[in-house]
Amino acid sequence: MTTHDEELLARVREMRERGSAPKQLAQAIVRDAVTYAGGLGFEPAAGFTDAAVHLGTAPGDRPTIGFGRDGKPFYFSGPYDDPRKVVQALERTCGTGNYHYAAHL
Repeated sequence: MTTHDEELLARVREMRERGSAPKQLAQAIVRDAVTYAGGLGFEPAAGFTDAAVHLGTAPGDRPTIGFGRDGKPFYFSGPYDDPRKVVQALERTCGTGNYHYAAHL
């Protein structure tokens, strides 16, 4: 983990304890996550475009958010995911061994 990642993680932990996040950070996390996932072949959930207007316009000087783990995409399955489908998509877009995952297969 880089120093930048450690600092970001510390900020996220602090915000979680406070129960809030600065608007610019929340905007950056959501918008950059959607962009990152799009580059891997994933589309945002239905209705995201309509809901995204509530994020407001992201400022040009927003924080840079890094995604993945050890320089590779990282997938952690959720309760409503289809892990096999996600892992197959990662195989297509990233290639064997070029991503990490923790899933209930």
